[in-house]
Amino acid sequence: MALTRATNRNWIPPHAGTRRVIEKLSDVGLAGLFLVAAIPKIIDPEAFADAIASYRMSPTWAIEPTAYFLPWFEGLFAILLVFGLAGSVCRKVLVGLLIGYTFLTIAAVARGIDIRCGCFGGEGTSGLGVILKNMIILLCLGGLRLLVRRLGRKTNTKLSP
Repeated sequence: MALTRATNRNWIPPHAGTRRVIEKLSDVGLAGLFLVAAIPKIIDPEAFADAIASYRMSPTWAIEPTAYFLPWFEGLFAILLVFGLAGSVCRKVLVGLLIGYTFLTIAAVARGIDIRCGCFGGEGTSGLGVILKNMIILLCLGGLRLLVRRLGRKTNTKLSP
C-alpha cells in the first residue's frame, strides 16, 4: 500500500530549505531582540546600573561592572548568532540569559519589589509585564525549535512498498 499524506500523520515533506529558513529567522529574531536591548544599555550604562540595583539581588560592588559588561556580552553573542558563528552556543547563551532574567524578575516580584526592567533602556515595563513578555518569547522560540527539529527528522520518502 502506498503511503500518502492522508494515511501517514507523521509524513513531513522533506524541505530542508524550509527548515534552514525557519531556523535562521528564529536566530535573527532572538539576536535582534538582544541587540535592540543592548544598544540603550551600552549608551547609558548608569541607567542600566540603576535597573540592576532595583532588583536588590547583586552586591553593590558588582552592579557597575555588570552594567558595563553585560550589554556588550549580549551584543557580541547576538552578532555572532546573526552571522552564524557558533550558532548553537550563541543560541543557548542568549536563551539562558532570557531564562535567567525571567527568574530574577519572578524573584523580585515575589519579594514585593516594584521593578522597572532596564531591558530596552528608559523606564521599561513592570515586573509582571516583563515576566509575561519573556514567557511569550520563550514559548515562541521553543515552538520554532520544535518545528525545526521536526522538519529536520529523516523521513521515509519512499511512497510505495
